[in-house]
Formats: sequence, structure tokens, C-alpha cells
Amino acid sequence: MKRILLLVFFVSFSTYSQTLRVGDDSYKAQVLLEGRYGHQKRFDSYGNKKDIAEYEKIYSNGKITEIYVKEYNKYIIDLQTKSNIITKFFFGQGKLKKIIKQFENLDFNYLKKQYDKKYSHRKIGKYYFTEDYKRGSFIKLVDNLSAIEYFSVSGFKIPDNVLDQLKETQNKYETSLSSREQKELDLKKIRTGSFDLQEYNKKYVDSILPYLTSTHIKASKNELRNILKYNGNIVRKSIDNSCELRFYNSENRSFGGSKNRSTGLDFERVNTRNCEIPSKDVRRYLNQYIKIPELLKVYEGKKHIVDTEMFYSFNVVLKRDLIDIKLKKEIKFFSEVSLNNQEKKLIQYALNGQSKGYYKVIYQTGTINGLDASAVYFKKQN
Repeated sequence: MKRILLLVFFVSFSTYSQTLRVGDDSYKAQVLLEGRYGHQKRFDSYGNKKDIAEYEKIYSNGKITEIYVKEYNKYIIDLQTKSNIITKFFFGQGKLKKIIKQFENLDFNYLKKQYDKKYSHRKIGKYYFTEDYKRGSFIKLVDNLSAIEYFSVSGFKIPDNVLDQLKETQNKYETSLSSREQKELDLKKIRTGSFDLQEYNKKYVDSILPYLTSTHIKASKNELRNILKYNGNIVRKSIDNSCELRFYNSENRSFGGSKNRSTGLDFERVNTRNCEIPSKDVRRYLNQYIKIPELLKVYEGKKHIVDTEMFYSFNVVLKRDLIDIKLKKEIKFFSEVSLNNQEKKLIQYALNGQSKGYYKVIYQTGTINGLDASAVYFKKQN
């Protein structure tokens, strides 16, 4: 997979800060952070489950403005040492605006010395920049702790003297990429890469993503209907799942363990720790109705049909149950059934006009990507 979205388990000093980059879409970043830190547990030395990190979302006017993560005894690759690390992710205007990483037990001068060793070749003033000079970082004290702040050049106030030198360096970087190197990169991308349709066919992606959500809802309801039809059982009565799926159309090679194929469409989990791939019923629905278009690239006069990919982020919050009821003039819910008023009204509405008798009812309430996914199905008992 050519586009890596997973948060790695080790900490590096990279200004990309664990592959989450300043300037990323807020929703994508928040889904990844929720999956990585929101529900994860690990075993301590006594065999008890505990949170892998302290994790807190801070809201303002109903929107997440900051996510706080504190990890203990975290290994830092560049230093080959461990430290307690506090990372703060700040959001605004639909973007991840900045990241501040604080180290509880690292000396400020030591951190600066190590940072200089690794990144001084791309240092202008007090700022360290990525290879393409689009993002940077600098070392400072925050609450008396050594810290690194990560920023995007396009959204950060850089002093004029640094900005002038930065622009000059950016121009040198861009012109230093020789024609031969660029051709090699282009050819490698065509032969082995996957092209994100969001970049190359945005119109299609923008049109299909809402359809994906509605198809996801239909598939979820169909799954519910089949449980009732075939006398199955509800495996999970409560679902709270945030995830991003990667759809791809590949030719003549394998992705994520799938078999080689001339053309095809498949699923791959981007966040493997907290992301549950939808059930077979849901996958069948999505696979049946989503057709990723081909993408044609021309290189040195020769046409190539290249591999394409598309990303679908979703959040599923559902409650499901399978119950028995008795219908006379009114519905009798048996004592062992615990339903709230919304669920009762939903079931009463669905059974309105049905004949007296005993019924097996399956229902779900909740949302998929914020859209209502409630459904009720029933069958009369003999």
C-alpha cells in the first residue's frame, strides 16, 4: 500500500509527527486518533487491561478544537531512549492546525542537540523543515517541558528574514530535481503506485461518497433482515466503530494479501487496530454497487492503465436487538426486554395494522456517518 495512514507505534522526530501532518483534514485526523487511542487497551505486568494512553477530546461550540494524548515510557527512535510524551493536536477551519509534543523527562538542551544532529541541514534560523520545505518544526519550552511544535509553512507566521531564505531554498530544492530523476519517479509511480482518485477524479469521488454512506445504511438494514429471515443471532448488540476503508482497482499484482487479478475491487483496513471491516453482507453490497473508474496515464507517448484507489471514512453507532412481543390491541413487551421510548415507538409504528399474535422483532437504532440508520423487521410466530 503506497499511502500509509496508520499511526506508528514508535515516536520519531520527523516533522510529519507519526504520519499525521499539520494541514490534514480534521475529520480524517480525528478518526485516526480515535482509532489509535480512543478505545485501545493493553495488558500490564499483572495481566490487567489498561488504557495505552490518556486520551481526551476538548470541545468548543460543539466542535473538537483539541485532542490531548499522554503516553508513558514511549520509545523514541532517534534518541534510542524512552520518555513520557504529551501530544496536543489543535484543530480549526476544518484542518489539523498544529501539533505540540512535550517530553516530560528530556532535558531541553539535550533535545535541541539531538535535533540539530538530525535536521540541521534543513535548518533556517530556529526552524527545521521537511525535505520539501512545506512543513516545519521548532523546539521550545511549554509548561517548563521540552517540546517540539509542528507547523505548516502555508499557515504559520514565519519571520521575514527566515521567510526570504526559505523561499530561496524552496526554489533551489525544486530546480535541483533533475529531469532524469523526475522521469524515474514518474515511471515508478505508474508501474508500482496507486493513484488516489480524490486527486485525479475528484468529481467522481465527491459524487460517490454520499452514495457509499446510503449504500452502507441499506446494507446494514439488509443484514438485519437476513438475521431475522434465517433465524440467526445478533453477534454484537452495540456497535461503535470508526474506520477508513480503501477501495482499489488493481492490475496484475497483489494488495493486502489479495490474489492477483486483471481487474478488481476489494477492501483494505487503513486503521487495523480499531477498525472492524463490515460484515460479509455489507461488503457484498458495497462491492456490488461501487465501480471505480479506470485511470489512463501517458508517459513518453505510451498509454498506461494505472492502479487507482479511493478512501471511505465512516462512523457507525448502532444499537441492535432481537425480541419477542405479543400483539393484541396494543403491543405487549415482555418484562425481560429493555427498550427506551424511541425504540418502542419505532416498533409500534412498524407493527401498526398487523393482526394479533406473537411476533419476533429485530430492530436497530443509531446512525452511520450521522445519518439515521434505524430499521425494524418482524415475522409472525406460528
